[in-house]
Amino acid sequence: MRVDPSMSLRDLLSMAVKAEIESHDIYMRLAEGIQNFILKEKLKFLALEEKKHQELLEKIFAEQFPQLKLRLPSETLVPVPLLAPEEGIPLSTVLRKAMEAEEEARLFYADLIPSFREERIKETLKYLSDVEHGHYYQLKGEYEMAEKFETYAQYHPMMHIGA
Repeated sequence: MRVDPSMSLRDLLSMAVKAEIESHDIYMRLAEGIQNFILKEKLKFLALEEKKHQELLEKIFAEQFPQLKLRLPSETLVPVPLLAPEEGIPLSTVLRKAMEAEEEARLFYADLIPSFREERIKETLKYLSDVEHGHYYQLKGEYEMAEKFETYAQYHPMMHIGA
């Protein structure tokens, strides 16, 4: 999501916090459904990263709006990854959607930077944007491997590769 200039900074930060909470929960649920130990640990790591992002954003909100209580919106325009793979949805599809969500989050944080005067907050948002970019590439490696395994399994039906 690109930053909508008509939205208030308070609303944008609230949406960003909600998106990080949802991303954390989704990565944890996805990890629970994965049998591959390495991928499971990577997804748990991404969930932990999203939790840290939530905490950073909550601090920024508290600094910017000390008189207000953070109220999370019912929905967020900031993209979050898909839920765990459902029956018939390949893991590669879920990972690709997660990559797309991470890229949109990167762009969102980059677009949010000019909304602040404080250099420290700008640097924090740049950091969040860069970390989301790193998440994209972590997921990309897993996506490429999942895609190869799915293609191999398609042509070798006797081969069952657990996600």
